Amino acid sequence: MTEYTTWSSTTGWAFDRGKNINIANDLSWIHGSHTFKGGFFYSRDRWDGGGENNAGFDFSNLATAIPGDQSRNSGNAFASFLLGYAGGARVDTPRLVAQIWRYGGGFFQDDWKVTRKLTVNLGLRYEYTHPVTGGAAVDGELTGFSNFSPTTPNPAAVPAR
Repeated sequence: MTEYTTWSSTTGWAFDRGKNINIANDLSWIHGSHTFKGGFFYSRDRWDGGGENNAGFDFSNLATAIPGDQSRNSGNAFASFLLGYAGGARVDTPRLVAQIWRYGGGFFQDDWKVTRKLTVNLGLRYEYTHPVTGGAAVDGELTGFSNFSPTTPNPAAVPAR
């Protein structure tokens, strides 16, 4: 209720955290007129976010204000509550979402000094970014980004007797 802050809803819990792993190594080796270089890089980044905010109805003084009053000083949020004139509603459910990004790459290069004025650079590089994995956590298991199943019954629904 907008005028009664001590009657407001409580906020829940929330978190935002991540864990990143990066591994990289490069090596150079000079042999005669060749300079060989090689290396790799691997990265795994994970972000976890979750929380539960609040659920409830919002009541303001506008529903019981004097008709045509533009000052917003008339009316009472508690009166709107007693009359059942909710100005809004919200529902937030507990959630955990984990997103995992993986990336890897490697290279090999040969800088060949053919003469004092001519150097030939030959190389090969490969990089791959994996598709994002993770998703919503249900009972502690990551189920992917869609956990909708049209055949799963609603456990809260009670069959009619």
